[in-house]
Amino acid sequence: MSANLRLGVISAAAAFSIWGLAALYWRMLAEISALQLLAHRIVWSLPILFLWLTLSGRWKRIGQALTNIKTASILLVTTVLIAVNWGTFIWAVNNERVLHASLGYFINPLVSVLLGLVVLGERVNRFQTAAIVLAAFGVGYMAYQFGSLPWVSIALASSFGLYGLVRKVIQVEAVEGLAIETSVLTVVATAYLVMLEQTGDGAFTHGSLTTDLLLVGAGLITVVPLVLFTIGARNLPLSTLGLLQFIAPIGQFLLGVAVFGESFTTTHIVTFAFIWVALVIYVVDLRRRLRAG
Repeated sequence: MSANLRLGVISAAAAFSIWGLAALYWRMLAEISALQLLAHRIVWSLPILFLWLTLSGRWKRIGQALTNIKTASILLVTTVLIAVNWGTFIWAVNNERVLHASLGYFINPLVSVLLGLVVLGERVNRFQTAAIVLAAFGVGYMAYQFGSLPWVSIALASSFGLYGLVRKVIQVEAVEGLAIETSVLTVVATAYLVMLEQTGDGAFTHGSLTTDLLLVGAGLITVVPLVLFTIGARNLPLSTLGLLQFIAPIGQFLLGVAVFGESFTTTHIVTFAFIWVALVIYVVDLRRRLRAG
């Protein structure tokens, strides 16, 4: 294994592992509302992103992105999508919906394929079609049994799928784009945190030192895996990256069942079985097409 490939595997695996175990972090802050946690996540991410941009000399790319009106407008859309994704995940963790979050990230690759078909007019082969149908059947079965759609799963998969789709049409790399998105969100997040301080509902500096450190550390838990993922993506073939991405939902699934003790019913078993079979078909087909290409 070459040095670049080894670096890519280690970086990507570390990124997906952090994302898979992030629920443990947010659960330690469960006494704080999801909206306030989201605001802290945004605010404390910004200085870390700015530091990374400075150390890597990437500020010029930020300027290039912002001077393009089309790019700047599209980044406003991705700003909303990433905020929805982050906020939904935090809410899911602190409301005992980690299994549903896991389901969302399991079906995310298939949602991306579906969006490519519907929005970009990409061709979908019979294997991809079978995978999408199986995943839809699994989600539909859960909705039928529970009497409602698993909205957490759908919100996470669709927001992240749309985020990836929209970011495909602009030439802005992951960290630079996130820095712009976070800068916009920080204005709103800061105003919200100031309002909470004025009403006496703010959490920062009003609890334990541990809580304050965890709130500040929300920036690290957000930015570090993204940087690691970026390094991995640059050094790995798509097929390897596609396999490693399932580390995250597997970690979330294991946390939900084994650590948090969430209910894992027969309905969950059937639903996840359909999703996992769909993903096996998806991955096998992906590897086949990459080898053929």
